Parts: sequence; C-alpha cells; structure tokens
Amino acid sequence: MMNELEIRTLTERFFDGETSLAEERRLYELYGEAETLPADLEALREMMLDLGRLDAQIPSTQIPTPNPSRGEGSLKSLPADNATYKTSQTPLPSGGVGGGYWCVWLSLAASLLLLFTLGSMWYGYERQNQCVAYVYGERVTDPSVVLQEMQTALASIDADEATATMEQQMKELFAE
Repeated sequence: MMNELEIRTLTERFFDGETSLAEERRLYELYGEAETLPADLEALREMMLDLGRLDAQIPSTQIPTPNPSRGEGSLKSLPADNATYKTSQTPLPSGGVGGGYWCVWLSLAASLLLLFTLGSMWYGYERQNQCVAYVYGERVTDPSVVLQEMQTALASIDADEATATMEQQMKELFAE
C-alpha cells in the first residue's frame, strides 16, 4: 500500500515535470518491482519500464545535473544558452544533411521537377484535344474540314450499303 502511494505521488510529479533524476530512477524501480498495480497505473507500467531501460543506457556524463546555487532546480529554470549542459556530441559539418546548401539544392530540384511534370502534362493535354484527319494524303487539323470529310465518307458508305456488302465497301475504300 505504501508503494502504491509512493508510485502515485512520483507519477503525478513526473508528469508535472517536478521530479529529479534520482526520483525518476526510483519511480522506474518501483514500477519494475510492483507485482500488482491499480488499472490507471498499470497502463503506465510499460512506458515507465522502457524509460528506465533508456535511462540505464545513457552515460551519467551526458545527463545534466541542476546547480541549486544558481537557481537551477527544474526544467523551467534552465539557462537559455544551455552552456552548462553541453554533451560530447559533435555538430554536423556545414553542407551536411542538417544544414548548408544541401537542403536548398534539394528543394530547388524538387520544385523544378514538379514544374517540368506539370508543364509536360499540360502540353500533352493540349495536343490531345486536336482534331486530325488525312485527306488525300495531307494532314488537316481544321475541325470544320475534318467534320465535313467525315460526313462525306459516312454518306458514301450509307449510299452503297443497300447494294454492296461490307467486304466490297472495304475494297472500294482501300483500293489504290
């Protein structure tokens, strides 16, 4: 019962951001040691156990420790420049994936590719809406002429239909 009260108190302080690293480690231990928990705390067990595993993997030299003499007791009072809490991580080189001109060039290339794709789609659409016919071996794109020639061809086929078979009509159309 005492463990449950301690777990509940530390959990509330944890989610309010008021726990120290030692209290967080104690909280992770309590979740690991508890055999049974109420339903609301049981739902948090896996998360707390995972956080405990992550905490065990981080070397203590990389974990910032607050300095009470400078008024550093919680996350709210961290200095803006964060100079006290530097780690051994090395910055990305200029021009690397995180900065430099790489992102600018990649954005420019993506924009040009998009413009090229849209332009080619528009050009293809415009060319697709053309009316084309070959009349006596010449290409004709005037819609009125194409329509007139099509109606003339259909009328000649209709006129011959009563007297000729389909095979005869095809021979007449494609005869040289």
